[in-house]
Amino acid sequence: MSSLLREAPAILSSATHAAPAPAVLAEDVTKRYGEGVHVVDAVRGVSLAIDPGEIVALEGPSGSGKTTLLSILGCILTPTSGRVAIAGRCVESAGPAELAAVRRRSIGFVFQQYNLFPALTALENVAYALQVKGARRDARPRAKAALEAVGLGDRMHFLPRDLSGGQKQRVALARAIAGNPPVVLADEPTANLDSASARRVLELLRQLAHDRGHALLIVTHDVAVRAFADRVLVMRDGRLVA
Repeated sequence: MSSLLREAPAILSSATHAAPAPAVLAEDVTKRYGEGVHVVDAVRGVSLAIDPGEIVALEGPSGSGKTTLLSILGCILTPTSGRVAIAGRCVESAGPAELAAVRRRSIGFVFQQYNLFPALTALENVAYALQVKGARRDARPRAKAALEAVGLGDRMHFLPRDLSGGQKQRVALARAIAGNPPVVLADEPTANLDSASARRVLELLRQLAHDRGHALLIVTHDVAVRAFADRVLVMRDGRLVA
């Protein structure tokens, strides 16, 4: 009995520890366009949660609502109804200025087209993104650290035209993670890459998510992403079906 009493405080203490809050949370989210007979529900009652360090792949045919949902979770679009929280902050009713602040502080984006400035080096591309987010004094050292994290320490002074597709995507990834956002949203990040480059990018995404705790949502048609994701969601006609 005495040993049980000694163990009880520890048991009670561990039981009262709350699980970490999801980095991304959506509850019954709907996005509606148009009016009357012309109403289109691009997203219909979607609920999901992504934990810190978790990688979720979102699949589905074109027109299924994946990009609309990604835009809502990225604080680019506001939902017609439902609740959205990013890094613990409810944003479904936020105004444009507040949404922009959440994007700067809490979200990193990776796109299939890279979206790099052609006249800026890899280092300058990443540093500029940090400056836009408000990091003035330490933008260059943080950009350098991000490029080294994605294995481009020896390419940071190269212009985009002198980089391969896989290297450009890694610059885009460095730009996304340089501010250490809790959430990284990737839209078809392997679409323009050959299979070897796509695999390297996916391995890097997995390593960064698991080691640094980024919650990662990847919208994709690439079946190879399945092997790298912790969980796969499937969207069809605006709903999550799996």
